[in-house]
Amino acid sequence: MAASATKARILELLREKACPAEALAQALGLSRVAVQRHLKELLRQGKVRYEDRKNGGRGRPRRYWRAVEGEAAYAEFCAGLFERVRRELGERAFFELLVEVQARRLGPVRDEKALLAWLSERGYAPRLENGALVQGRCPRLALARAHPELCRAEAEAYARALGRTVRLAARIPEGAPACRFTLGE
Repeated sequence: MAASATKARILELLREKACPAEALAQALGLSRVAVQRHLKELLRQGKVRYEDRKNGGRGRPRRYWRAVEGEAAYAEFCAGLFERVRRELGERAFFELLVEVQARRLGPVRDEKALLAWLSERGYAPRLENGALVQGRCPRLALARAHPELCRAEAEAYARALGRTVRLAARIPEGAPACRFTLGE
């Protein structure tokens, strides 16, 4: 298989679901090293990204890869939808809708441990640091760049779930190395 055909096949597989390089190698009948080389190039091109997921037990986290090329188009679609809904509802009602949707997504989360687990499962790379919730990754980066209210609504949903104040202090879309939410009383 030619290198470009291999990369195309890798992207096709990663559009279906995120998976580790070993699974890609097995599906393609290639060595893990060959697949890693292709993934490194695709990462450099901005066509894939990864998240490290903890194993059930001991050992290093496993790196899961996924295609990202469709995210910008999806973010563009969502941005158009956001604008229409905002015009229909008004600014305040639109913000409350965002908070309500995010709170519903959080489901039974009521403490920091549960919130960290929920965020981790969704690729945010969260951690607690000096009284703040730090999110090392932003799975909705393209949309969050265009709509900072999404991040503010996230902070409000966290506050409602935790029963304490949560203030958005830094955002990856604005150039910060991580999103940071200060946790109050």
